[in-house]
Amino acid sequence: IFNFLEQPLADDSIFDFKTTRETIYLNNPTKNIVILKQLNNNKKEMGDKFSRINKELMESILNHLTAEIAFVTKGTPEPIKTKILSYLKN
Repeated sequence: IFNFLEQPLADDSIFDFKTTRETIYLNNPTKNIVILKQLNNNKKEMGDKFSRINKELMESILNHLTAEIAFVTKGTPEPIKTKILSYLKN
């Protein structure tokens, strides 16, 4: 999953809120990472105008990925969340 986080988002990647909920419900980590990256890019572009709903969605995906990775690796969530966030800052 961390390798996928390192990869840049495709130039033609478009955030579609209508299909996002369904994608998240399917619980596919690689697709959720794409949504997380799209939301992060949107947050950087919009700054203070980034919507509360998108912030909550981003936090939900982040928390779910963190919990899933922590469970699989038997690690603690906080360093994993920090590592995910560090990839998003790049």
